[in-house]
Amino acid sequence: MINTLIGKVFGTKNEREIKRLMPRVAEISALEPAMKKLSDDEFRAKTDAFRRLIQERLAVIPEEPEADLDRRKQLDTERYQLLQQVLDEILVEAFALCREAGMDVAVAQCRTEEDVIAAAAGCQGLLTQYAPVGARLFEARPEVRIVSRMGAGFDTVDTEAARRRGVWVANSPDYGVGEVATHALGMALALVRHLPFYDRDVRAGRWHYMSAGTLRRPAELTLGILGLGRIGKRMARISRDIFGRVVACDPYIPDSDFGPVGRVTFDALWRESDVVSLHVPLTAETRGIANAAAFATMKRGSWLVNTARGAVASLEDVLAALDDGILEGAALDVLPKEPPEADHAVLRHPAVLLSPHAAFYSAQGERELRRKAAQNLIDWARTGRPTYVVVEGLPSPQPSPTEEGRH
Repeated sequence: MINTLIGKVFGTKNEREIKRLMPRVAEISALEPAMKKLSDDEFRAKTDAFRRLIQERLAVIPEEPEADLDRRKQLDTERYQLLQQVLDEILVEAFALCREAGMDVAVAQCRTEEDVIAAAAGCQGLLTQYAPVGARLFEARPEVRIVSRMGAGFDTVDTEAARRRGVWVANSPDYGVGEVATHALGMALALVRHLPFYDRDVRAGRWHYMSAGTLRRPAELTLGILGLGRIGKRMARISRDIFGRVVACDPYIPDSDFGPVGRVTFDALWRESDVVSLHVPLTAETRGIANAAAFATMKRGSWLVNTARGAVASLEDVLAALDDGILEGAALDVLPKEPPEADHAVLRHPAVLLSPHAAFYSAQGERELRRKAAQNLIDWARTGRPTYVVVEGLPSPQPSPTEEGRH
């Protein structure tokens, strides 16, 4: 509800201002499971009141669709400032709702582990996204018994340190599966069909079907998938009617999980595939797994798609493979550093298609992500076990209702 309204109020799509609002929106939306403890009528009444409050406040700022760019930016700034005030008010009321539902919630903006340590005093559960959580946190805050991450990946959490301390680690592994797979396939087809390059040429005044080079028929190409988890499987399923052959490498799942997908070794995946799509988590084993050695075995003129984690692929090696002609194109939704430096070569390379770590995103998927991550904490508080377990923690006495939601 709140995300949808924010998306509508910025007429010039001022992404910088919108991104500044997102942490406050996330704080509010993460409380939805607790709010759902209210009756349907109570919940509907509260959310309708939130919606009316935002709409009424924004109504005082004119639309002025014919205004020049500077004026539209000024109006967006005014909307941002007003929304910030409204969201702060909503957050206060949301906390009150959580207390009504028997939960105690603390919120902090954390960028470093030191920030988390400072904010986590007295908290049994942490709901995190990008802030690092490791051994120092568990040492300094032994009261923390569970960490639930908003996301499928959990590389921001030191899982070994959590295991040593008996701390539960949970994630949201099955949100956005369709979004990521669809994004990856879209990127792959954009490369194979040269869509971004055609677009560039047409805008530059070149109108010819051969302007972007020779195209190959997808039905005669092999798609290779590295990592056949939930997203990899979905990618394989939606790609089978497009590519002539779909193969995959995943040493951690049985043959029965591959179904109609051809199982190949790691080396064979790179050697036989025309398009390689990465779908592995970031671990010590997978860091930099797409590198110069792997690219050297590929057919010349192949393509790479990465919607997994930026550090899974060596960016320097990707750019070198593009320059050498091993790769004809690379589609990257994730990068080792996000966003990249303004002068980074990846932003200037003509054969790179980029998106801003957006493969996971849809309005529905984002709500599902926050809801499931928060539900891990609620389920742990109620039953002693989160829904989506990454690391098994020590059993503990069931906490009292006022302790169950503090994060």
